[in-house]
Amino acid sequence: MIKTVLLCLLILIALALAAGPGVRRLIARLLGIRWK
Repeated sequence: MIKTVLLCLLILIALALAAGPGVRRLIARLLGIRWK
């Protein structure tokens, strides 16, 4: 389970870095997490 969560986090981070702040907000909304 932990490995799966870490993998998902790595993928999300990679997407956020690749796509920029707009996508980061969108992902945060989908996950229900508030990122600054």
